[in-house]
Amino acid sequence: MTDDSLLDVRDVAKTLRISVRQVWKLVKAGQIPPPVRLARSVRWQRKLFEKFIADGCRIERSVQS
Repeated sequence: MTDDSLLDVRDVAKTLRISVRQVWKLVKAGQIPPPVRLARSVRWQRKLFEKFIADGCRIERSVQS
């Protein structure tokens, strides 16, 4: 059985222990996996996000707006 569930921006922020606003800054900077758009919703594939974390979660903490 595969886990094809999706994470919303609050789930991603909580997992990374950052704010929702910071998540969007990281997306814009290309430092986290890109989200998937489903109509008006934006989600991340759980398995890709978990792989990102398992691979070391390399994030530059100095991302500016």
